[in-house]
Amino acid sequence: MGKMDAQNEEFMWDVIDEFNRLVEPKFRKGQKEHGGFIGNMSTARLLDEAMAEAIDSFVYLYTLKQKLKK
Repeated sequence: MGKMDAQNEEFMWDVIDEFNRLVEPKFRKGQKEHGGFIGNMSTARLLDEAMAEAIDSFVYLYTLKQKLKK
């Protein structure tokens, strides 16, 4: 794999920093909402939760796309 240029390197670290800033409060909110240790969830529940999150993401992205068309 080739070396990234400075612009991509900087952007990558911006993405990582933003992820790190957002993951803790989101994780805590999810733990409070769902309770218990996520690693103890059944595979079926993990799959259901992931699918629900994917649906939410699609709805948000579709809504954003519609707003950007205006």
